[in-house]
Amino acid sequence: MFEIAKLFIASFISLFTIVDPICAAPIFVSVTAGDDRGKKNRQARNAAFYMLLILSTFFIGGSLILNFFGISIEGIKIAGGLMMITSAKGMLDEKKKLSKIEHEESIVKDDVAFSPIAMPLLSGPGAIAVTLGLASHAKSFAHYAAVLSSIIVVAFISYLILRFSAKIVGYMSSTMMNAMTKMMGFILLCIGVQFILDGLVTIFNTKIIITH
Repeated sequence: MFEIAKLFIASFISLFTIVDPICAAPIFVSVTAGDDRGKKNRQARNAAFYMLLILSTFFIGGSLILNFFGISIEGIKIAGGLMMITSAKGMLDEKKKLSKIEHEESIVKDDVAFSPIAMPLLSGPGAIAVTLGLASHAKSFAHYAAVLSSIIVVAFISYLILRFSAKIVGYMSSTMMNAMTKMMGFILLCIGVQFILDGLVTIFNTKIIITH
């Protein structure tokens, strides 16, 4: 039971830091500025649902994807770690997730739930890579249930943050939001490094066993 709880917490922290719905909140406020409250709530709900659908699909079909492309578990751990480090660097450098052109296009779009909120803001390549990495750690039904539960919880929290994004942005100063983003970026950087180390250690141990 402790192992399952530990996997759930680790999965939740990994996903929440790279999804970073707090960073998505001010963007959501900006691109839905002309919508009424009902439409904003629908956009938030749909964005969270799309994110859940995307990450769950990659998680459940992770083994099939890896086998189809001939990617080893160690390879996906190292690739996922590199993606996390890249995302973490962007968070630490305060790099915007959307380009100026993407942001301007989103403002005039009628529906922004799938693009750009769900993809690429919440469930971009980094989040997908982490999800595949978590799939490689799952060894039993209980493990799969723990990771899938963490995806559901992150999606629900993301929905709440987006739904109340106007109040959150209003209460939090830009300095505080930047500080939180950098803090999560540092955590994500550490997790990414650990993913890479896990992959390298497995490869090293396998070579030792083959040699002997």
